[in-house]
Formats: sequence, C-alpha cells, structure tokens
Amino acid sequence: MRISEIIASLVPKIRSIGPSKGTPELDQNGKIQARSDDVRLSDESQLLSRLTSELKSLPEIDEAKVAELRARIEAGEYNPSSHDIASKILGTDSD
Repeated sequence: MRISEIIASLVPKIRSIGPSKGTPELDQNGKIQARSDDVRLSDESQLLSRLTSELKSLPEIDEAKVAELRARIEAGEYNPSSHDIASKILGTDSD
C-alpha cells in the first residue's frame, strides 16, 4: 500500500467542526461586532497533519535499499525462501 493510499484512508476519519454557535455580540449602536473564528482540531486530525508533513519529505522509493538488493542479486547472494516471499505478499511478515 502506498503512503498516499494510507493518508486517503484516514481522511474520512477527520471530524469537521461546524459554524460557530451562539448569539452574536452587539456594540453600543446595535451593530454586530466582528469576532474571530475559533478552529479546534481533534487529536487525530493534528496527528494526521503532522504525519502528512513528515511523509511528504520522504521519498516513495528507498533508494538505498534498492541499491543494496540490486548488489546482492548481482552478486548471487539474494535467495529468499518461498515462505519469505509468501509472507511478504500476505502481509504476515514480522518486519
């Protein structure tokens, strides 16, 4: 699963905060006073925002790992067992 797919799966879990409720405040002339909006993000939303920022700075492909595996394959030193391959495909590996 790609990082972008993980983030997309988390987006529906973010709770939105609706418009502010309450009565408007009036000044001496009976006009509505301007007030600032108040936005509060849930803990999950704050975490998602932080993770998104951190993940955007990471490359999609771990170039160092690819280079290491390429060198092992070329040297004939990479011989994964069929069990290891099946575990990775099924997501039951312990890595």
